[in-house]
Amino acid sequence: MSSTEYENLHGPFKCIVVNDTYIQKRRVLVVEINPMLSGLDYGIGLHGIKYLLLLAKYKDSDFFNLGKEPIDVVVIIPENLDNPLDSLKPWNKMFNIGWAELYVGDN
Repeated sequence: MSSTEYENLHGPFKCIVVNDTYIQKRRVLVVEINPMLSGLDYGIGLHGIKYLLLLAKYKDSDFFNLGKEPIDVVVIIPENLDNPLDSLKPWNKMFNIGWAELYVGDN
C-alpha cells in the first residue's frame, strides 16, 4: 500500500490481511501494516498504529480486482488500536487519514 497524495502514507507499507469482513454494510479489509504509523502524527500520542481498516474508495467489488491491478482504498485508523474490530463507530465518526493504492507485491 502507498499513497502519492498523503505524505504519512507514502510508504510502501506491507499489509497482511487479518480479517476480511463487512462492517455497516461495507466490505472492509483489516490489515496489519509494517512499518507502523506513528501515533504522534495523528494525535494519539506514543501509541504505534499497526492496524488499519481499508475500504474500497469507489465500490466494494473493486476488491475482486486486487492482484490484477491496484485498487484505490480509503484508509481509516480503528477506534481500538489493539483490537480493530472492537467498538466501531459509524463511518462518519471514524478517523479517515487518507486515500492510498493497495496492490499485490512480491513480498
